[in-house]
Amino acid sequence: MSDELFSREEILGGLHGSQAKRLLFWIETHTAYMVFRARRAIRQFLGQEVVYDAAPELLKDLGLSIQSRAKVTLDELERYAPHWQSLVPDNPKARAALIRLFGRKYKMRSDAVPRIRAALGMDTAEVQDAYQTLHRKPLETLYRQPGKKITPQPETLEAPDETVNPEEIETELDWIHLPHGAQLFQQGDVGDSFYIVINGRLRAVTRRRDGETSVELGHNEIIGEAALMAETAYASSVYAIRDSDLLKFSRQSLNRLAQNHPAFTLHLMQRMAAELYAEARQTPTSSAPRAVAIFPANADVSLSGFIHRLATSLGKITKVLHLTPEVLDEALGAGLAQTPQRGTDNSRIAGWLSQQEGKYDLLLYQAEAELSAWTKRCIRQADRVLIVGNANDNPKPGQVETEVLSAGNPYTKPPQELALLHPNRSRPPTGTRRWLEARPVTRHYHIAQDTEADFDRLARFLTGKAIGIVFGGGFTRGFAHGGVIKALEEVELRPDFVGGTSIGAAIGGLYALEWSYQKLMDRGRGFVSEGRKYIDLTLPLVSLISSRKLNKLTQELFGDTRIEDMWTNFFCVSSNLTRGRMMIHQRGPLWRAIRASYSLPTIMPPVPMDGDILVDGALFSNLPADTMREMVEGGPTLVINVSPKEEHLQRYNFDEGISAMQLLWSRFSPFQEELKAPSLISAITRSIVVGRDETWPEAARDIDLYLEPPPVEFDFNDAKSLDAMIEASYQAAIGPVKAWKQKIRMKDKG
Repeated sequence: MSDELFSREEILGGLHGSQAKRLLFWIETHTAYMVFRARRAIRQFLGQEVVYDAAPELLKDLGLSIQSRAKVTLDELERYAPHWQSLVPDNPKARAALIRLFGRKYKMRSDAVPRIRAALGMDTAEVQDAYQTLHRKPLETLYRQPGKKITPQPETLEAPDETVNPEEIETELDWIHLPHGAQLFQQGDVGDSFYIVINGRLRAVTRRRDGETSVELGHNEIIGEAALMAETAYASSVYAIRDSDLLKFSRQSLNRLAQNHPAFTLHLMQRMAAELYAEARQTPTSSAPRAVAIFPANADVSLSGFIHRLATSLGKITKVLHLTPEVLDEALGAGLAQTPQRGTDNSRIAGWLSQQEGKYDLLLYQAEAELSAWTKRCIRQADRVLIVGNANDNPKPGQVETEVLSAGNPYTKPPQELALLHPNRSRPPTGTRRWLEARPVTRHYHIAQDTEADFDRLARFLTGKAIGIVFGGGFTRGFAHGGVIKALEEVELRPDFVGGTSIGAAIGGLYALEWSYQKLMDRGRGFVSEGRKYIDLTLPLVSLISSRKLNKLTQELFGDTRIEDMWTNFFCVSSNLTRGRMMIHQRGPLWRAIRASYSLPTIMPPVPMDGDILVDGALFSNLPADTMREMVEGGPTLVINVSPKEEHLQRYNFDEGISAMQLLWSRFSPFQEELKAPSLISAITRSIVVGRDETWPEAARDIDLYLEPPPVEFDFNDAKSLDAMIEASYQAAIGPVKAWKQKIRMKDKG
């Protein structure tokens, strides 16, 4: 039996000739769509308004009709030849038939179409022999003869065009497809190009002597521009987390753009300046994911209902598409969802998925429990992986996690997160530690299946809109946080992530446990009225107080709760004196982490933990706003600073040689004015806070809402002073909090 695809007679007879026409239509349509995507990406990069026009509708039926042909030029077919090359069959006679159609429609010069020649195999002996056999003449007769040389005329110098035409910019670029796991360039390579991400996800890893840092890059972000313009080496290594498409601009093309389109170069420099500013301010630059692959932890998890609920919540704030094998098969043909990576229909599927990514803001890939071709495709397409498990099930990873998600190069794996499902909120979560120890996840969520708010919270995390609130340290001034909590409760705004330092960690922890404002204040008034009984003085070898009573109180407040078992995500910070760095607590006993966070040096004993010595977090960060911005990936963040930069409440009248005896004597003597000096605790607290707060409120420019409640003098012996402090804080917060909520709503609708 012959292995020829079809004979010359069949081609000339019409049946397979129409198949060759259909193949040319596919090539033209694929090229037209890539041109459209490239120009659309350029418009988005330039900040021009993008209207979804009719161009992608050419792919609506994906070749089911060839009556409406895509309009492409020979230059465009040449530029994108490496990308439609996979559509061309290997059979020489099939290629010969396709070349004949190319030659009839497009007048080609041999020297002008090297990429088309390579894609069709026009320079190979097998294809040339097949063409000779089928058409009775050499393939070379297809080419148009080079025209006469035109003597170039002197150019008239004209002012450069100040407008930017995406159609002209597009001719200067190359389209690069980077499959999952591939490396774009290595740190130290010569910076000869820069790239714009059309779709996909990449990770830039920068290695230094003191370790390495990484950042994720997604849709419409630029890569390598600084090295290109500065003519230096790339500062990072860049890897593809998922199958990605990029626009490549070489040094030569950038030089031409600078000459002919200075507005494009100016925009590029503005983008560079913005990114350098963000880097200097240490603000997160990772964009929200565009494609999330959702995997069941085991076969007992019902993903369809979960994803339907999640998609409903996502639909409130973004355009989302739920992708299953059935959805893809309905669009492209039965069984195509299980096409392997190197299957003949892979380019067609990739093009359709890319089209959906252009239409929707977020794609949800529903993976299967087994390691099928569709499941593997979900992994290759994912910016992020969400593993879904029933909280009461065995936490042991399944086949997909063991064989795929846990293997491979860590630089090319998408971030993995965990959602644990609970029937309801009748009982607090437990046992989360076992799930986290069994898999390397960056974040986890607890979802009560009967609670819409939990799905809404997950939706905000997946779209970079999670709400974070940071409670700063400030010793007794921490009670002012209560006024802000009252304002938040009044406008019905709940955070998705809570963080804090020192007293802010304690109040934030209770708030994250969903204590109401009234419950917090009732407990606060009780603490004020009985506060002195928690001071257990001791011989000051380690500290002034032993903290046994405070330890007991903290344990009573937070019980056996572990941070990872909280419905609302939470962190607090402490200072690690052993390692000389800040500690971020996101797992372990809640009471112990908070106890470490408020362990004021010399006043209270430090907290030993895993062989290290921990003290008050304010030494490194009294306002861990940058940590929160990373946690919520740039989502709206509120920071509450209860430690003012300047202290105006007290007027002191002592000299540098004051003694405790002098202070005591002045209090009881009727013959002299009472001496006033800062207490040991307040002096230590202010010393810590003032140093840490040096960059505030300048750093608050990167925060959506920064509140600094007005200072009110507080007396531990007077509960009314507590009420006055809270009321002043509430009055200062209620207006800004209302406006902030409205701003968040407008962004969600936008």
